[in-house]
Amino acid sequence: LFGYITPNANLTEEQKQRAEHTIEVLNLNCKRLKRERAAILEEGYNIIRELEDDVEALNNFLDLELSLINDKYFSFINLRREHFFEYICKN
Repeated sequence: LFGYITPNANLTEEQKQRAEHTIEVLNLNCKRLKRERAAILEEGYNIIRELEDDVEALNNFLDLELSLINDKYFSFINLRREHFFEYICKN
């Protein structure tokens, strides 16, 4: 859970190169963004562990994490979806 972004392994070689270029140009792996992404993941997984025995509470938490609130998503929504969505499907 280091908050580091890498291209999807399923991309073609050309797509991976384009993704790497985009990550570099937009500086998506700067220390600040990595730190913020890592903090979101750490906090989210801690909450998931705390709620794992209460399926209803866990689903409520995950629903909130991944939902629109006042026409906005939480920051780093794709990161949240990538890591936390699977827990909704399991329960």
